[in-house]
Amino acid sequence: MKSILNQPGAVPAAPGQAFLTSPADALRNRPDLRVAERQLAAATAMQGAAIAELFPKISLSAFLGLRNTDIESLFKSAAFSYGTAANLMQPLLNFGRIQAGIDLAEAKQKEAYLTYEKAVLDALQETETALTRYLKEEIRRQSLSRAVSDLQESVRLSQLRFQEGVISFLDVLDAQRVLYIAEMELARSQAATSTHLISVYKALGGGANAPPK
Repeated sequence: MKSILNQPGAVPAAPGQAFLTSPADALRNRPDLRVAERQLAAATAMQGAAIAELFPKISLSAFLGLRNTDIESLFKSAAFSYGTAANLMQPLLNFGRIQAGIDLAEAKQKEAYLTYEKAVLDALQETETALTRYLKEEIRRQSLSRAVSDLQESVRLSQLRFQEGVISFLDVLDAQRVLYIAEMELARSQAATSTHLISVYKALGGGANAPPK
C-alpha cells in the first residue's frame, strides 16, 4: 500500500454521469430517507411502493434550472440558468398527496409524516448544494483545461520565435510563467472537482445503483 501511495500520478477523477441521469433513484437510497420512509409506512399502513410513487420526481432540469437536459451538454456553461433555492424546490414537492392519505389528527401518523417530509427536504437541500458546487467547478475545470492547452501552444510558438531571433528569451520565460500559473490553477480545480463529487455521492447516500428495499 505504501508503495502505491508513493507513486506520483494525476488527480483521480470519478465519473459523475451515472447518478446525474437519475438523481431521484439515487437519493432514495439515503439511510435517513429509507428509515423515514419505513416509519411512515409502518405508521400509516402504506406500502413502500405507494410511498415511492409519492417521492418527488427529480429531473436535472427541475433540480438545477437547466435549459438543456442532454447529459453530454450538461457541463457546458450555456446549459445553466441558476435560480433561487425556493424556485428549485417548489416544483419538486407535492406532499399534499401524501398528507391526503394520512390522519394528521393521529399523533403517530402526523409525527411520521412530518419526519418524512423534513428528511426529504433536508436531503434535497444538501444534494442541491453539493451538486451545484460540483457542476460549477467542473465547468471551471474544463475552462482551465482549454486555457492550459492554448498556453502550451503559445509556449511552443514562443520557443520557435526565439530560435528564429524574433523575440528574446525573457519572452519565452514569461510565456512559461503564465502556463505554470494556469497549470497550478487547473490542478487545484481538478482536486476541488473530485472533492465536490465526493460530497454529491455522500448527499445521495453513497450508492446510485442499489435500489431501495
